[in-house]
Amino acid sequence: MPTLTARAQAGRQAFETVCAGYHGVSLRGTDRGPPLLHPFYAPGSGHGDETFLSAMAGGAKSHHWKFGDMPKPEGLAVGTDKAIFDYIRALQAANGLAATEANTQGHRPRRDGS
Repeated sequence: MPTLTARAQAGRQAFETVCAGYHGVSLRGTDRGPPLLHPFYAPGSGHGDETFLSAMAGGAKSHHWKFGDMPKPEGLAVGTDKAIFDYIRALQAANGLAATEANTQGHRPRRDGS
């Protein structure tokens, strides 16, 4: 686990309560939602900062994975989305998912998640 800012630590707690049932406690996905530790979600990828925040605000239509639409997360306090976002980006960075040329070239996972 990387060292987290106070806001990212708050995001971790909110993520574990609201999001981990879908994306896994370690962001590696579950049978209900995709992994967020995937090049497709890395900084500079097709799912940039605003896409993450938009999905947390209102859900997202399924377009790459087999899990169906992402519902609007229930139970997020106002402002918690940015804390969760900081937590996700901190874990991505700690796992080598920083913006690179490889993950900015429109990589799209197959429907099976690879």
